Amino acid sequence: MATQTKKVTTKTNKLTTKSAKSEIFAHAKYVRISPSKLRRIANIVRGSSVADAVPVLKSLPHKGAEILLKVIQSATANAVNNDKKEAGDLFISSLLVNQGPKFKRFQARARGRVFGIEKKTSHIIVGVAESNGGK
Repeated sequence: MATQTKKVTTKTNKLTTKSAKSEIFAHAKYVRISPSKLRRIANIVRGSSVADAVPVLKSLPHKGAEILLKVIQSATANAVNNDKKEAGDLFISSLLVNQGPKFKRFQARARGRVFGIEKKTSHIIVGVAESNGGK
């Protein structure tokens, strides 16, 4: 009998830099909106301070703006309550909108055929960090 050896691979965390350790995250998974619609709004506020992003998102008439606002406020609350950061010093350091699973539905069509409908979902990850003026 031959002995088999298993190849062991380890995944390293990409967020091991010093600036990434001070980043505080908030997640929203399985949000029932298309990722492309969310990315359009995420590009507006990516990299800006939290104090600037909140009024911009409140003024936008899109469904995705309200969803992103809740996740950004959650990340800000995590930073203030868990890491004792100042809310005025925070900026959006990372904002990722990824595709979640698709709900597949069918719609009846003419002559006994069906038409497939994909209801897309999104995963949102928001990271906030203190700006350079912070402690």
